[in-house]
Amino acid sequence: MKSINSAVLKKEEAYILLDALVGLGLLGLVMVSCLYLFSESLNRMEDIKTKTRAAFLSQSKLEELKTAGTLDEEMSGDFGETEPGYSWTAESTKLEMTGNYNLTRLKVTVAWQARGSTRDFSLETKFLQRK
Repeated sequence: MKSINSAVLKKEEAYILLDALVGLGLLGLVMVSCLYLFSESLNRMEDIKTKTRAAFLSQSKLEELKTAGTLDEEMSGDFGETEPGYSWTAESTKLEMTGNYNLTRLKVTVAWQARGSTRDFSLETKFLQRK
């Protein structure tokens, strides 16, 4: 009788060990998936941060060029030490002349390097400029 009980007990212990190993395997898969999703979300947050910064820089450069008064057809530069890694280009086109005003199209593009490729963000506006 004693040998039958010990055989059943060993069989149950084997199932418990197998259940524990399967559980650990599933837990490992879940953890790897969570870590991957976490790293991807960090990458996306960095992309959003740089795009938001580029949008702000584009808007400020657009306003700066509009208020400067004289616009060349093509201009370019960088943002200096305050914003390293970002550069800008601008295109100005006179569309129409009416009375004492010119209708001008101004497009500003900010470019930067991210993950081995060049990314850019553009803003465009039309405004009246005194002759």
